[in-house]
Amino acid sequence: MMKTECYYFFLTLTLVSILEFSAVDCSDIPDDYTREVRHNNYVLQQCQEENLPYVIEVVVRADQTIEDISYTFAVPEKANRLSDQSLNREGRLRSQLRSFLRTIPDLPITQQVPDARLLPDLGIKRRETVRNVMEAVISKLSLGTMDNNLCRSLGLLRSVLDPESFINSFNINLGVCVVTSTIGDTVKSSKYKYVRGKILQVQINDTNKSQLLSYKRAW
Repeated sequence: MMKTECYYFFLTLTLVSILEFSAVDCSDIPDDYTREVRHNNYVLQQCQEENLPYVIEVVVRADQTIEDISYTFAVPEKANRLSDQSLNREGRLRSQLRSFLRTIPDLPITQQVPDARLLPDLGIKRRETVRNVMEAVISKLSLGTMDNNLCRSLGLLRSVLDPESFINSFNINLGVCVVTSTIGDTVKSSKYKYVRGKILQVQINDTNKSQLLSYKRAW
């Protein structure tokens, strides 16, 4: 009888232990992509302002699509965090940062929060960091005519200012840079042109209205 009671006791204890283990909330453990985004955010914030425009310029000039540029600097939270492509994108950014910094600082240990809350916040912080230097980036790429690099940088600015319709394609037609966001069935575009040495956003909302390029809002 004693053996039977002990058997039931240990069986109950085992079942309780298994249930407790199964009830552990693993949502507080960031995935690999989230960790990479958070670490790169920290490095970007440590990067001196005179270095960061060069980092962005190198990526804009590189053989990456404008959609990849948007994911890299404007909307990392909208990328597929489970794909190798997203991880590789953050890895390329880290390599560029390493070429401008002597050492890559380690990420400070902080309290973990669920990915569902962490990634959107990381996207906001990255856009804030990048927006602060976009005027310097565009000035460096402004050579008096509209070319692919300048148009891509204008698309990045548009993604930073309006992340819900981030830019994923562009073209230049008769000196006019057209950057386009296609998210599902929703298509939005903005147009930019050099006029007397200044960059204007033209044909705003399909009208004849034009405005000087804004670094604070997307028309």
